[in-house]
Amino acid sequence: YGLYVRRAFAGRRVLDGAAAVLLAVALVHLVFVQVLFQNPLSNHTPVGDLPLLNTLALAYLLPALLGALYAWSAARRGDRLTFGVAGVAALLLALLWLSLEVRRLFQGSYLDGDAVTDAERWAYTATWILYGAALFAAGLRWDAKALRAASLAVLMLA
Repeated sequence: YGLYVRRAFAGRRVLDGAAAVLLAVALVHLVFVQVLFQNPLSNHTPVGDLPLLNTLALAYLLPALLGALYAWSAARRGDRLTFGVAGVAALLLALLWLSLEVRRLFQGSYLDGDAVTDAERWAYTATWILYGAALFAAGLRWDAKALRAASLAVLMLA
């Protein structure tokens, strides 16, 4: 992200290339390592006992916030491809983080348990509806069509 923003001040196109390579590596790492292979749903790994301030925040929320910042910067520069990739990644990582936090609330520090109660299912639905509503409100506030479309997708999922 630093290289991506720095290019606006330095005027060097090589920084865009380096930023694009690092963004691609980060996305591959997020998808294959954090989401697929090291996901606490499939590994017997503790995520911590504290709500919201645990390893899930480091693994999913922090990259989601960084992705949102990246998408915001790309939108200001008119870089539609980077905006789309970073924005979608940020929205999906935030949804995954929220869902895993609901799972942690019901399952405790280890998320790989089998039982899913009706209360947990309802909690997922309520969380996704609130997330969709927050995206819609943000889309209205900043007149962002992409956020309103994302809110529709999340509400349909709920």
